[in-house]
Amino acid sequence: MQRRVFSIAVAGLGLVALACTCSLPKLSGGPVPSATVAVSQEAANRMKKKLDQASAQVKSGGQFKLTLTESEITSYMVQELGKSQDRGEPVPLTNPQIKLTQNQVWVYGTFIAGTSKFNGLLVVSPTVQGGKLAIKIARADFGPVPAPGPMLDQINRQIQSLLDKESSPDILLTAITIREGEVDVTGKGR
Repeated sequence: MQRRVFSIAVAGLGLVALACTCSLPKLSGGPVPSATVAVSQEAANRMKKKLDQASAQVKSGGQFKLTLTESEITSYMVQELGKSQDRGEPVPLTNPQIKLTQNQVWVYGTFIAGTSKFNGLLVVSPTVQGGKLAIKIARADFGPVPAPGPMLDQINRQIQSLLDKESSPDILLTAITIREGEVDVTGKGR
C-alpha cells in the first residue's frame, strides 16, 4: 500500500514536471514555502509505522484511520526519494516540503526536468470517489510561470489514470480530511 501511494505521487510529480517544462525555456526562481517543514528520520519512521499498522488492519479486513503530519509526510518523501536516487532511478523532485492547509496538499520543491531546474508548487485537492483516491491539481507554478488551465486538465487526466490503474482492490477509502498541518485518511479492507 505505502509503496503504491508513494510511486503514484512521484510518477505524478514527474509527469507534471515534464509536461510543464517541455516547451518552456530554462526557468529559475519560483515559489517557496513561507516556513520550512522539519525533516527527520524519526518522523519518517513514524509514518512508516503508521502505514504498516494501516496495512495490517486492511489485511485483517478491519478499518483504519491514519493521521499524518506535514513533518511525517515530508520526511518520508525525502527518505523514499533518496532510496530511489540510490537505486539510480530518475527523481524529478528534490527538497520537497509538504504543507497541509485549506483542505489541500501544497507540494513545494525543486523540480528537475532535463536540463531545467526550478522551484515549483503543486496544489492538490484529494478526495475519495467510489472508495478510491481521486486528486485534482488545482494549481501548478513552475519557476515564475503558472501552468495554464488546459495543461492542468491534461495532467489531471494522466494522474487520475495512474491512480485508477494502481488502486488496490483490497482497500476501500472512506474519507480524506485535511486540517492545518495534518491529514486524516480513513478506510477499510474489502
